[in-house]
Amino acid sequence: MVLKNLNYILILLFLSFVHPLTAQDSVDGNDELKIQIEKLTKENDILTANQLINKNLSFDPKYVLEILNNHLKYAKEKNKPKELASTYYTLGNFWHTLGNKSKAFENYLSCESISRSNNDLQLLGFSMKNRATLINNTDERLELLEKSIKIFEEIKDTLNLAISHMNMGVAHSMYLNWETPPDQRSLEKVKLHKENAFRHFNIVESLNKQLKNEEIPSALNTYYGEWFVYERNFEEAKKAYEKVLYYSSRTNQLKGRVNALVQIAFIDKELKHYTQAITALNEAEELSKTYGFNDHLVDIYDQYAVLYDSIGNPKKSLEYTRLYAKKALELSNTNNQDKIQIVSLEHNLAENELKIEKYEAQTKFNRSIIIFGCIILIFIAGISYLIIKNNRKKIESLEKNKIITEIQLKNQQLEDELLKEKVGYAQNHLVTVANLSNKILNFLDDLKIQVKELSHNSTYQQGINDLRVSFSKILNDKSYLTELNTLSSELNQEFFIHIRKNYPEVTKKDEQLLSFIILNMTSKEIGKILNISTESVYIKRHRLRKKLNLENNDSIPEFYEEILGTITSKS
Repeated sequence: MVLKNLNYILILLFLSFVHPLTAQDSVDGNDELKIQIEKLTKENDILTANQLINKNLSFDPKYVLEILNNHLKYAKEKNKPKELASTYYTLGNFWHTLGNKSKAFENYLSCESISRSNNDLQLLGFSMKNRATLINNTDERLELLEKSIKIFEEIKDTLNLAISHMNMGVAHSMYLNWETPPDQRSLEKVKLHKENAFRHFNIVESLNKQLKNEEIPSALNTYYGEWFVYERNFEEAKKAYEKVLYYSSRTNQLKGRVNALVQIAFIDKELKHYTQAITALNEAEELSKTYGFNDHLVDIYDQYAVLYDSIGNPKKSLEYTRLYAKKALELSNTNNQDKIQIVSLEHNLAENELKIEKYEAQTKFNRSIIIFGCIILIFIAGISYLIIKNNRKKIESLEKNKIITEIQLKNQQLEDELLKEKVGYAQNHLVTVANLSNKILNFLDDLKIQVKELSHNSTYQQGINDLRVSFSKILNDKSYLTELNTLSSELNQEFFIHIRKNYPEVTKKDEQLLSFIILNMTSKEIGKILNISTESVYIKRHRLRKKLNLENNDSIPEFYEEILGTITSKS
């Protein structure tokens, strides 16, 4: 299976590339590395400890997060900007590895702000290079990578210069629509983008003659393999991914290995080598579960579903389709580009607020100097000079107030834009739920037809009986999925936006309960879904009524219809 989006290719880089130290000596065993990290943490050598964590982020995620949070707390308390920036950068790498792009994006931005303020070009280049891999807009990504290349050229960091050029090549590859059928592809367009991509890949190979880094050919073969798959040259593609398996095993790059296994499974499936494909997927799934590679699990479950459907095993295909839908929904909440855009807007808003604070502080300081100077000049120049000085001060004050007003106006515009982005994110989330519901419903309808057709064949009778038991359970939930689909309508989106705006005490869990009540579900049905007793549901409903300021005689469905009537009349 060709990756649906090049963002999923090793998160565009092998994990070891996120820090220059990872290209060098490997540490024998996680236990020995943990001892070193804990010793450095106790000695408050945060920078070296972060470097060791970046060398191997395959520890238990809870362990890594606890260590990094302690580093963050220490750096803030002791006001150590370099240690703080380094920790934000390492947290970005940590979340990047787990596939949580929004959190990774946010931490890289924090690292950039601190590094830029302290003129730390190395950390600034690192965070810009890694943050670029999280941006879907190809032009923006290329612009950020160009900036990181200039920084690495200035500080003569050959390894990260090579990595940035590799990312440039991948970004140029993103201009293509990898899902376009072969007969609809523009050969001239393909040739142009391939030339741009391979130009940067050639630069990487040239730089690696000096570096002799085994992780670089591993990454390059990943991208070469992607191009071979795109061109349907499966023989060369498989050779490229087998090289990735070789290099990733030598450098302990688990993400690179998982990605190569997924791609090999796709190639074997296309060549109808189903047993080999399942073996590759089994290994990829085990590694992804062990190390929390959620982004790869989505692709793995999708491939399983397609593979078993090709083999003619609808029961297995249904099982993995469910897993795919569940994991895709989880991943959409962490990788949503609207959410990343919101983080970016919030960052810009904070930067502007900081500028206003600094400007106002400087204004107060200047004002104090002027007043003090005026007092001295009173004794020297007399009343006439004092009047002139006061007039000048008033003019300067008016000009500064004008500048502050302009900045505040721009700040208000940013706040308005942020609000629109957040509303858009909420609407997109509802549409995502609705689309996933439709996809499952359509699949169930198709499966029902297939089961009916197979029911006349006695050979499949036992398997069909088993499927009927599972299928009857799914049908019980079908009506609920249909009703859930209605919550993605524009009118219901406006209803919940109205609730958030006018009833700030209502929490997300309250909104969930409100959704079930709107769907006319009984307290007993709600209790089963939430895994709580019916009495607990009554208590929650009572609390919700208080938050909505409803009287004893008022019902929530009537309140819902009243709000919808108000919204409709306004529109």
